[in-house]
Amino acid sequence: MENIIKSRKKEFWGQERFHDISFSFHENDDDQKVLKANKTILALCSPVFEAMFFGDLAEKRDPIPIVDVDYTIFEGFLRYIYTEEFHADTLEDAQNLFYVAHKYQVTCIESACELYMIHNMQKFDLSELISFADMFSMKNLMELCRLHMDHFPRHDLPVIWIKYKKGEPIPPNTAFVDVDPTNNWPLGVGRFKHHGDLLPGTFNIKEKCVYAPYGGQTHKCQDNFEILCNGNLKWVESEKGKIERQAVMGGGVRNNGKLFIGKVERDNRPLIGKIHPSHYCLYIPFFTAELKVPDQYLMLTDQNITEAIICDDYETDDSYYEDDEILDA
Repeated sequence: MENIIKSRKKEFWGQERFHDISFSFHENDDDQKVLKANKTILALCSPVFEAMFFGDLAEKRDPIPIVDVDYTIFEGFLRYIYTEEFHADTLEDAQNLFYVAHKYQVTCIESACELYMIHNMQKFDLSELISFADMFSMKNLMELCRLHMDHFPRHDLPVIWIKYKKGEPIPPNTAFVDVDPTNNWPLGVGRFKHHGDLLPGTFNIKEKCVYAPYGGQTHKCQDNFEILCNGNLKWVESEKGKIERQAVMGGGVRNNGKLFIGKVERDNRPLIGKIHPSHYCLYIPFFTAELKVPDQYLMLTDQNITEAIICDDYETDDSYYEDDEILDA
């Protein structure tokens, strides 16, 4: 039913016979533009329009003058309500569209504007974005802007591992290796000790924790782990435990078995885990389980190194300890 409503709503856009309300725009003394719409469709998406058209003090004017937003922005606002198609050429366009959506409480358009700002963050002035996010209490956007403002990885240096303790800020040279599509936060690589092994896995930067596969399960570490930093990093195709010359060593197992860093997508989510050469596969943390991937995965390499030697002597390093939990199903 939801798809039917969405499809029919889209067909109503621009159809004169369904119009029963109009909005006027005076861009200069001699020029008046008008946009027409359907009251019910607008009320369906906005509690403000619902009160305006069907409340006890319903608006009687037609057309309704719009004085705080220009014609083009309001047209984009109405178009999204009907078609769910988002369009913005500049940050100013997105900010103005967000303002209208916020005024009329159309949260889906607010989310679309915020997503546009996040996806194009590197093109904009982060200080301006932070000011806008603060004005409208956009916590996620503000945190992401501050994260990127403080992010200074050295791509001209080989990778290093930096120790992290709960409550600390992440290192400014943390390597961002992918993006979490559920919240648009960057992902990194982390590692921690477990039963004497040093396990690489997905560093969830928003949650400040590492997810790593081990023994058929996913383990979560929130304190005393290491974060991959710096490096001229590149994901390359691999399979069956094969190791490239510039592969980044992520950890190891007892009796000197080396582990490397691999990635694969499942359910449109990038999942980072351990390549186990002697097992001829990649292991990834998949919800609560450890998933084996024998082929068609990606391996993390650092173009600054000439051989896979990037791993500390963790066998004698006890300055951080095991502190992880098994995720319950």
